[in-house]
Amino acid sequence: GLHVFKSLAFVVLGSSLDLTQSADFLFSNIDLIDLSSGGDNTLTIDADQVLRLSPSSGALRVRHDSADTVHYGDGWSVGNPIFSEGRQAHVLTNGTARIEIQNTLPYQNPLSATDVNFSGDTTPLDALQVINYIGLFGSGSIDLTDPASAVELPKAYYDVNGSRTATPIDALMVINFIARMIAAEGESPASETTLRQSPLGYLTPQRLLVSSATTDRFDTTRTSTRKISGLSRAVGEWHEAPTADVALTAMFDRDATDPPSDTPPPLARQFAMLELLSELES
Repeated sequence: GLHVFKSLAFVVLGSSLDLTQSADFLFSNIDLIDLSSGGDNTLTIDADQVLRLSPSSGALRVRHDSADTVHYGDGWSVGNPIFSEGRQAHVLTNGTARIEIQNTLPYQNPLSATDVNFSGDTTPLDALQVINYIGLFGSGSIDLTDPASAVELPKAYYDVNGSRTATPIDALMVINFIARMIAAEGESPASETTLRQSPLGYLTPQRLLVSSATTDRFDTTRTSTRKISGLSRAVGEWHEAPTADVALTAMFDRDATDPPSDTPPPLARQFAMLELLSELES
């Protein structure tokens, strides 16, 4: 028979609905699909179905929690979030189709977690956004609470890992994502150059050349040794750095013999990372 609904609510735990394939129901003038009643629900939808569900407005609201999965299809762009019905809503647009998403991660890009500035691409600038934001508060971990009004809406999506906090880990996740992209495109690792002299190099699995440029970042008097991933290396020696976070860690680790005063301040490694990223972006 013909089934007409105004809104859809998932009331059966673990429900799955693919609106791009379903021909059993005729949904007309739907403005809300609610998956947040519990369970691991899955929704598949695309721009064509949004326009079919809401022909008059071309807009659809989707509400879900962290256990749910929503597949939106291709062609969407993320816009500035809005404050609606007492909470934040992410905004997706695709031509004349529009989806407003209310979920439990207001500071995470609903389409691509590593696209912090929702430009449509993941670039070093996304990592810079995270580091700049952390630097504003002078802390290594910033709690990201739900916005209580329109003035508190996020200007960027800093919560890359979905922890509801902003930390250097979020920036590292962006960097490692870029590294995987570079590796997939066949970029060769950096060689015969220092990490300091080759900003692009630290994004790829590589060999690090220990040099005075890396040793004197926080101590201009000691340039003879460096501690990289738990091992002391003399200046001029190579060390394998398999991932971007190892490479970044190598920039800031200190020898066990260093006095406590030689330890850089809490934000020092973050701003050093910012410097490296700035060089890469320029």
